[in-house]
Amino acid sequence: MFSPFQQVKETDKLCQGDIVASADLHGADQIGMIITADCDLDKSKHGGLISAIRIVSINQYLNDVWSREQIHQYREQSIKEIANAFNSQLLKTNPHKQIVSFGEMERWLKSVEISDIFAEISSELKPNKNLLNYYQAFMQCDLEEPSISDLQRCFKITKILNKSEKNVRRSIEQLLHHSNGRSDIMFLPYIVGYSDIGFVLKFRDIFSISEGSIYLDSLEYSKLLEKSGFVRLGRFNDNLKYGIVQRLAILFSRIGLEEFFEEEMGAGNELALDKIFAEEY
Repeated sequence: MFSPFQQVKETDKLCQGDIVASADLHGADQIGMIITADCDLDKSKHGGLISAIRIVSINQYLNDVWSREQIHQYREQSIKEIANAFNSQLLKTNPHKQIVSFGEMERWLKSVEISDIFAEISSELKPNKNLLNYYQAFMQCDLEEPSISDLQRCFKITKILNKSEKNVRRSIEQLLHHSNGRSDIMFLPYIVGYSDIGFVLKFRDIFSISEGSIYLDSLEYSKLLEKSGFVRLGRFNDNLKYGIVQRLAILFSRIGLEEFFEEEMGAGNELALDKIFAEEY
């Protein structure tokens, strides 16, 4: 049976691909995969500091990263939809009237009800149901509710905007996809030592650990009264380890092209397709 982990003994030296975890006094786990090169570890070129990529539960990632990005997007979308609808009605009544910018609409929405905003055009003009939904979504984006998580708040907004559970789930699945998903993360089905399902390796979240605070013997670590160090849980197999390191290298070594050349590429793309479709379609 395939396993992404390989057996490791307490006597085995620390290596790249090792998984370490720490629990502080409040029981909050920190998990990471060591990325310091084996040659640096062997020749003590790492200065006593071990570099690791942070690993978090899928729930924590969706709450701390994905949901906050989505809430920001929903907020921007709501402002634009309301502003565009308002300006459309405004120009119908007076084509020479100056339209309201997105920034002005944002400030306006913070101070008055949406019905009062549209009443500025006409007392008889009322926002439709879609606009009311966007207004509720906007208000929910800025609302601080300590009793719910950001992920729950994000899901609440998706329901206000009538986004189906199927589509929301599909967008998360696409985000976590192993080949077509987000390039700065990697989904891991499980981590040795944990019963939970679903973890996310965050390539941009690299932290340092003092080598002296890493315990290779889990029994010795369990005897500590204050869990201030890290303990090795296991080790990724070579195939997965090298795959992770390769993706990390690609992420940070991408070389961007000049803007003008990217613009030429876009224009050239359109011209080439125009010619092909005109002649062949």
